[in-house]
Amino acid sequence: GSYSTSISIKISGNRLTVEGNPSRYSRLDNVQGYSCLTACIDVYNEILTTLGLPNFTRCTKTFQRQGVDGSRCETFSDGAIIQNIHTTSNHSTGGKAQDYLKALSTQRYKNSIPRLHTNQMGVDWLSKGGRATMQYAKAYDKANEMRLHSLPKIRSQFGVDSDEYEYLKKL
Repeated sequence: GSYSTSISIKISGNRLTVEGNPSRYSRLDNVQGYSCLTACIDVYNEILTTLGLPNFTRCTKTFQRQGVDGSRCETFSDGAIIQNIHTTSNHSTGGKAQDYLKALSTQRYKNSIPRLHTNQMGVDWLSKGGRATMQYAKAYDKANEMRLHSLPKIRSQFGVDSDEYEYLKKL
């Protein structure tokens, strides 16, 4: 979720995998996320450095190699290979987020069926079978998510009189 600060790091053999929201890491909010992929990689590299792990480097070449007889060819590279990217954008609704989401839930998107969430604070689009396809599109009320998740966390961590708590309330 967008309010999550967790970053997952997995190591398997010579493969290092990092997953998570770099725009939210060590920040109170991610309303203004990073605008380029390099900034996201820099956050991951900062975390990897603190753990004594190798940093991601730019991939310039990919190669194929044959594995054991009868197995598939393996792909390897001279740098990081990005397999999955989640992108997002924020839009202001002038305090009419629920109306916007209800209207949005009447629109089909890329042959997917809209589904308004029961709390009417989000909408997503799924296939006819109820599954998310390769591209999972969703829209939700960010202010509501921050009230539910960020504010209580910051209140307990910093207190109601803190600058951090005031910042989130104003945001």
